[in-house]
Amino acid sequence: MRSSGGDLIARTLREAGADVLFTLCGGHISPILNGCIDAGIRVIDTRHESAAAMAADAYARVTRRVGVCAVTAGRASPTA
Repeated sequence: MRSSGGDLIARTLREAGADVLFTLCGGHISPILNGCIDAGIRVIDTRHESAAAMAADAYARVTRRVGVCAVTAGRASPTA
């Protein structure tokens, strides 16, 4: 069976001790999310990129475990 890049990333995260991935879902990272689910890593979706990063940081500080976030490509805000 062939592994995708998402499967390889998930396996590496699992080997590093990650058990949760905070994310802002999007097409660019779907293979990673699918790989994490298959590897038994809990995926928690947030509403903003910075929320995912802050949640991963807080998780790491409180649990003393690996905190991981993955976000999709965003769009720059228009300037006035």
